[in-house]
Amino acid sequence: MINKKIALKSACILLLIGCFNISNAQTYSFDHDNVNRSYIVHLPPSYSNSNLHAMVINMHGYGSNAVQEQFYSEMDGVADTANFIVVYPDGVNSSWNSGQLWSYNPGVNDVSFISALIDTMINNFSVDSTMVYACGMSNGGYMSYRLACELENKIAAIASVTGVMSDSIYSNCQTDRPVPILHMHGTADPTVAYNGTPGNTGVETGIAWWVQNNNCPGTPTITNIPDINLTDGCTVDKYFYGPCDNSTEVVLFRVNGGEHTWPGVALPIGVTNQDIDGSGEVWKFFRKHQLSFSQPTGIAYEDKRINALLAYPNPIENHLVIIPENPSEFSMYNAQGQLLLTKKINHTHTLNTSHLSKGIYFLKATSEKGVYSQKVMKK
Repeated sequence: MINKKIALKSACILLLIGCFNISNAQTYSFDHDNVNRSYIVHLPPSYSNSNLHAMVINMHGYGSNAVQEQFYSEMDGVADTANFIVVYPDGVNSSWNSGQLWSYNPGVNDVSFISALIDTMINNFSVDSTMVYACGMSNGGYMSYRLACELENKIAAIASVTGVMSDSIYSNCQTDRPVPILHMHGTADPTVAYNGTPGNTGVETGIAWWVQNNNCPGTPTITNIPDINLTDGCTVDKYFYGPCDNSTEVVLFRVNGGEHTWPGVALPIGVTNQDIDGSGEVWKFFRKHQLSFSQPTGIAYEDKRINALLAYPNPIENHLVIIPENPSEFSMYNAQGQLLLTKKINHTHTLNTSHLSKGIYFLKATSEKGVYSQKVMKK
C-alpha cells in the first residue's frame, strides 16, 4: 500500500513537471563508495562567490527523485528570495538508508554520502559551513533525523515533512550537541502514520525524544494557526518547545486532518494544508540557527555506530529486529558472557526472543568494516 501511494504521487509529479521551467539549476555527480551519486544544485539569482551563502539539502521521498522533490517542494522560490543554495541529492534506488525496513539498502552509507556532498559543495561553491541544513519529504524526512543523530557536527538544524524517526534510529541516536528540530505532519497521514506503526515511532514520541535531548521545557506553547483557507480540509496547530540548550528549539506543526503532503504546495495530492507555506516555514526556522564553529572539509565521516548495532526494540519483548550495515556474523551473549547463538546475516533479520529470561544481553555483529555491539534488556 505504501509503495503504490508513493508511486502514484511520483507519477503525478512527473506528468506535470515538464510544464515548468526550473532555472538556475545544474546536475552534478561524484563517485562515493564505488557508486556514482548525482545531485541538483540550485543557485539563487543573486549568488556571488564573494559572499557566503547558507545551504539547504532537500531530500526526496521513497520512490521519488531529486527532480521531483525540486518541483514538488517549491523551495527554489524561497531560496531565490532569501539568497540561499538548495541541493537536491538522489538516493540509491530512489530511497534513503534512513533506518526504515522498507527502504533499507545494505552497504549504502547515505550519512557518509551527505557528509561528502557537504564537503564537495563547500569546496566548489561559496557555502557558509556554519549554515548547512537538511530537510526532506517522507523517507527524506526520516533521513533528516538520521543526520541529526549522526552528522550534527556538519548540519546546523533539520526539518522533516511527513517523515518520522524509525525505531532503529530512535533506539540508537547519539548526539554531541542539542539539534534544532522542525517537524510537519498530518494527523490523517495514510502513508506514515502520525501515531506510529511497527518499526516507526509516533510523531509526538520522536518530538519528546528531542525535547529531552535538547533540554527544552516539557510543556509547549501552542498556537492555533489562522485557518485562512477554508476549503483545504485541515487546520494547523504549532507546538513550540523552547528555548532549549544552546538557543535551540523543537517545533511541531500538527496538521489536523492533513495527509501525506508538503504544506502550501501547488500540487495538492491528498489533503494538503494551505494555511502555511511549508518551504517558507522551513527556511524561517533554519535561518535562526547556525553552528558555533566552522567545520573543516576533508574530514572522514566517523560512523558513530562503530560501537552500536542497529537493533530494536530495546527493551526486548517477544522479538528483536537486527539491521546490519554490512553482511555480518551475528552473536548474542547473556550477562555471564555465555554464547547463546551465532549466525551469518546479510539483511534485516527478526529473532524470536520470547523464550529469553528477563535480564541483560549483549549483541555483536562482525563485518569487514568493524565490530558493532549493543547492550539490550529483556523485560
